[in-house]
Amino acid sequence: MKTFGEYLRSERERRQIALDDLQRQIRVSMKFLKAFEDDDVANYPQETYARGFLRSYAKAVGLDENGIIKRYQYFLKKHKETQESLRRKRWKVLRRRVFFAFTPLIIAGFLIGSYVYFKRLTLMEQLMDETRGGETGGVEAESNASGSVSTESRPSSYGQEVIDTDLNFVITAKSETWVRVKIDGAREYTVLIGEGEQRKWTATESVDIEAGDPDAVFISFREQEYRLTNSLVGGSGTWHWPPDPVKGR
Repeated sequence: MKTFGEYLRSERERRQIALDDLQRQIRVSMKFLKAFEDDDVANYPQETYARGFLRSYAKAVGLDENGIIKRYQYFLKKHKETQESLRRKRWKVLRRRVFFAFTPLIIAGFLIGSYVYFKRLTLMEQLMDETRGGETGGVEAESNASGSVSTESRPSSYGQEVIDTDLNFVITAKSETWVRVKIDGAREYTVLIGEGEQRKWTATESVDIEAGDPDAVFISFREQEYRLTNSLVGGSGTWHWPPDPVKGR
């Protein structure tokens, strides 16, 4: 089926009327005549002028004026529908391209975010395990709220002192500070001790203690109190048992 422009051209050429002669006869711009015959809707004149030009065209060529206007209106309607359909298809293709372009980035961002989240979660769990281990891992005899030691270190009811082979010691903090405890050269715990808080530990061979604020910590061991030795001015302090033969602590 011929388009609107093809119909106009074929009817004009069938009557052997040159386009230049038609232009001089009806005095319509050659630009608009070519636009009509080429279906170049973008270069059509305004609707009111288009109808008048087409009526003059039809009258000069010998076509029914109302029939030409109806063909023109039908062609414009189909053209708009076609353009709208193409626009929707292009938009659909564009959305699909955008989706496939950004999907890998979204997935990568999700994987990176998940990795960071679970990494932080794992680190937090490890820190909590160390804290719980510092509270209970090295403790074999619990201290009560009054700070009393277990019955194993008390004198027997017959007045005979029980020999305590374990190294039981209590760490007391005057202000909040971190404390790192190494038991028997193997088990190591890092905990945060609050102001006025006590922690009790038990070892069998040796104890190494380091604190962020050495002035805030004192150690109760075998009914004596010990203070930490500053390793650096303004730095952390340490304490070791059995005592160093040279330093005596």
